[in-house]
Amino acid sequence: MFVLEVTQNMTFSLYLCVHRWLAVRLEMVGNFIIFFASLFAVLGRDTMSPGLVGLSVSYALQVQLGHFLQFYMIPLQQQEVPVRGSTS
Repeated sequence: MFVLEVTQNMTFSLYLCVHRWLAVRLEMVGNFIIFFASLFAVLGRDTMSPGLVGLSVSYALQVQLGHFLQFYMIPLQQQEVPVRGSTS
């Protein structure tokens, strides 16, 4: 019984490490998207309209927010325990 619990704890720890590794990489990709959208907005300030600059930066920020919500909502959803009704 003890060996089974240790094995389950090791697999859960590995599961958490993999999720954290993926989250760091996704956040890094989102940060690069925001950085390059802002950089191109600054470099193209003479040719782009202010509305287009604001739209591109706000879409880049939504991509980052999407990764944030995805990282925190998926583990919460996986921890839900289904409640089954009794059959009589």
